[in-house]
Amino acid sequence: ALTILLSKKHRVYYYEGMGTDPETAPEVKVTGFKPQGGIRDVIIDKQKFVADLKRKGQLGDKDKTTVLIKPDTNSTYEDMVNILDEMAINDVRVYAIVDITDVDREFIADTEHANNE
Repeated sequence: ALTILLSKKHRVYYYEGMGTDPETAPEVKVTGFKPQGGIRDVIIDKQKFVADLKRKGQLGDKDKTTVLIKPDTNSTYEDMVNILDEMAINDVRVYAIVDITDVDREFIADTEHANNE
């Protein structure tokens, strides 16, 4: 799964997996909705990765790219519309909008701190 966290200033934080392993925190990265190097490129890369695993036989034909979308209270309606547009543009058929967790909020805060924001 690819987890996407929508936050303030139209920032998009993302990480691989679901972030539920207490032993290993995911590597959280930040991007936006920019045309080059934005969240679209991240989604495309994830789809290529899943397709490659299917070709190698490590995933079944029914396995799909899965995206979890977690908006926080600082994100905007525009951010939600933009990320749903990205799901449609990139033909992501398996996605869910779920509540952001306290752990996800910590991931955002830690990433902001690491980037001196």
